[in-house]
Amino acid sequence: SSSGPASNSLATWVFVSQLQYWVVIVVVSLTLPFLIFGFRRLRLIRRSHYFHFLVGICIANLVSLSTILFDLITPSIFPSVKGAITCKASMFLMNTAACFANWTFVVMFAQRFAILLFPLKQMMQKGCIGFLLDARRLLIVVLLFSIVTQSWALLLMTERVYIDETGQPMVTCETDPTKLDPKTTTWLSILEMLSTYLLPFLCTLAVDLGVLVWSKHFTTLVIYIICVKYTLFIVYNKEATDANKFFKGVSNASTKPKSKRSMDQQESGMRIQSAESVRLCNKKRGKAIRRCLLMATVQVLINLPYHTLQVFDEIYDFASDQEWFTFYFYADALLYLLYLIQYPAVLVHIEFLISDSDRNKKK
Repeated sequence: SSSGPASNSLATWVFVSQLQYWVVIVVVSLTLPFLIFGFRRLRLIRRSHYFHFLVGICIANLVSLSTILFDLITPSIFPSVKGAITCKASMFLMNTAACFANWTFVVMFAQRFAILLFPLKQMMQKGCIGFLLDARRLLIVVLLFSIVTQSWALLLMTERVYIDETGQPMVTCETDPTKLDPKTTTWLSILEMLSTYLLPFLCTLAVDLGVLVWSKHFTTLVIYIICVKYTLFIVYNKEATDANKFFKGVSNASTKPKSKRSMDQQESGMRIQSAESVRLCNKKRGKAIRRCLLMATVQVLINLPYHTLQVFDEIYDFASDQEWFTFYFYADALLYLLYLIQYPAVLVHIEFLISDSDRNKKK
């Protein structure tokens, strides 16, 4: 056990904790059914490039919310379940799920960037490009990375008991002071925040901005793509008229019955796209990229404040500061509620993808 925060701050801590306890239970209980519903709706976009990544993110979010709910209701229903082992397991599951979800966003957008940069190489499942185009392998690598980087919680976390002024125990899950000194604990918290939250979100923003800039450069050309045994021809806008004349016969031939086409025509894999078709395609792609960029930005704004506050608390120990403890406890509770908004935010992105898919089917 420990004396914990300053004694005159314990009353504020108890009040804020009790208020936060009930608010979080309500928020998590309402979010979980919606998350399960959104997970089931993902089957409507199973042909989308985002499908496997969003499935992984939804599963990680379900693990996080279930762990939060378990930690909240277990002490009152199953008091004997709480302990150091439960503390270690809960922290490990939550950290691993958060790390996995955040880095999955990075690889999801990195894959889209690779496809935009190398449009024909997606036919070749070899090398680095082939690896980037394999969503399952990417998810396995991210999962292994998350497990390895978050395994410290199984070794260094423990349950700590604080005694308030009335002699009542207050239990928290923190780093074990017998294994880590305060300075090392501070650096561990900073590295945890950087690797699990800040770095993946900055990478996501960078990749998304790269896709947006490259897409704008890419759409300045009117492109006619002819795929004949993996060969790419690009015709600029000034040559569009001649290209239309040249391809007129090919376009007419493509309307003939299959039985009347030559074997060479059927096996050529030729695909002609008009300038208008390319323009509409690029417009749709640009809209999707801007939406993803907005989503990544929102994720940063939702996550960063709470984890930044935790890092500053590790450095300055606000909970024991007479001038700052009240502000810290209320800010911690409010920013944690903001942090929980990230889970329904993913569902909004899923619904946008489903609406886009439905709109394309109607066309």
